[in-house]
Amino acid sequence: MVRVVKNKELIKSFIYDDKELFDRITDDYDKTKIKTRESFMTNKVLWIGFFDKGICKALAYLSKGTQKALNVHINIPKKYRTYTAYRASKKLLEYVEKNIKSCYNKLNTQIPSIYPNVIRWAEKFGFKKYGIDKGVCLINNELCDRILMSKKIVRS
Repeated sequence: MVRVVKNKELIKSFIYDDKELFDRITDDYDKTKIKTRESFMTNKVLWIGFFDKGICKALAYLSKGTQKALNVHINIPKKYRTYTAYRASKKLLEYVEKNIKSCYNKLNTQIPSIYPNVIRWAEKFGFKKYGIDKGVCLINNELCDRILMSKKIVRS
């Protein structure tokens, strides 16, 4: 089941209590700033959860990118990636495409280049590379690129 999540405690525990997941979605600059944690909790971010047997197994957040595009990022804890990841990602993206305002025609995502598996994963769901931000992510004290990807919204 997919639904909008407004429970801030659920979001915080999902994102912040899982060190591996938090490390994957923040860079070294972000981790030093308390404000970054708070930025996930603003009214400008919409959280959508994938629930299986009452347990939240994936969270996606959406934020406005441009007038025609939304930024999206799907977060799946490691313990759920093997059996749930594909179904959760598919259901979350279908929900977004079905329920967002018609003025949006694109979803954007940005993935650090040190996660080629995540880049391949995004490609499975129709995201295509459209650019690279060179040397903008500091992860584990090393600069890496950020891969910019986009997907046209398919409405039924």
